[in-house]
Amino acid sequence: MTPQHLLFSHPFDYSTDQVMDWLLHYKQSIHRINSSNELMEFEDIEWSNKKEEEKKAYNYRSIWFRKVSELIRGNTMEEEHLADASWRETLSYFNETIDKEWSNVHDYFHRKFKSDKQLSRYFPRPLNKLMVLEKAQHLGMDIPKTLITRQKSSLLAFYKKNSKGIINKSISDHLMFANPNDPSQALVNYTEEINEAFIEALPQKFGLSLFQEKLDKRYEIRSFYLDGQCYSMAIFSQGSNQTQLDFRRYNDKRPNRRTAYQLDKKVSQQIDQLMKALNLNTGSLDLVKTKEGRCVFLEVNPSGQFGMTSYPCNYYLNKLIAEFLIDHG
Repeated sequence: MTPQHLLFSHPFDYSTDQVMDWLLHYKQSIHRINSSNELMEFEDIEWSNKKEEEKKAYNYRSIWFRKVSELIRGNTMEEEHLADASWRETLSYFNETIDKEWSNVHDYFHRKFKSDKQLSRYFPRPLNKLMVLEKAQHLGMDIPKTLITRQKSSLLAFYKKNSKGIINKSISDHLMFANPNDPSQALVNYTEEINEAFIEALPQKFGLSLFQEKLDKRYEIRSFYLDGQCYSMAIFSQGSNQTQLDFRRYNDKRPNRRTAYQLDKKVSQQIDQLMKALNLNTGSLDLVKTKEGRCVFLEVNPSGQFGMTSYPCNYYLNKLIAEFLIDHG
């Protein structure tokens, strides 16, 4: 018998565990596929005319794309696989070709499962943060003044137009490089302030980078969106020098104060419009409330953490997600 609910996640995602606990409480049947065993779950592909049989095998009451792994390369070529040494310089091209083969199958694997009720959706590639910013601007949302450039002259002019300073952050996802020899060590890219001396030291052309106005924060807002509703939390990151620019530089000795927060009705409506425009029914959004009263949208993560919002604010989001999946309540 096909399980009622299919969950895609990572092996140690605690939020998925807790939603599963609620599903089991409601006596639901669950099939969970973790990123570490996706390829083990994959079966041979063989098409036939037994369409009804295939439909039954892959149809679920609900599907939650909580966490979907990036492609795990299933096999690779090494130099010894190329008998002719003259081809060894093209080894990377051969492996890129192999990756494309795996990528098509990886993509099909996630698309073959069907349900009329899905939470989040399958993304064959990460959501483009630049397109999200542009769409938010078109919907009338307040976004930071932003520049993407590799020209020193453009950056200097942008700096001079923003009297409160500018910051640099990643264009795509936040990066973390773990030390292969010491798992306790990692390099993480945080939001950084850029000053004039730094700009003057740059060459005339540098690596493509994103810069934004530095916001004079009163507090930060993390809002979890679920099926038209926003569950928000204010983070008083300005109370610590360590977290002022980026609250992810967690202050464990003196943690930021966090409390439940009610968004302005207009901002809530704009978030709802944005999420519908992005074809998302869930996600974690980051915003900033400035000392001047602006509510500035920064970004949305379709599979962002919600436990950090749920527990301090007593939202019980894991229960609400389980009930959404089973149409309960």
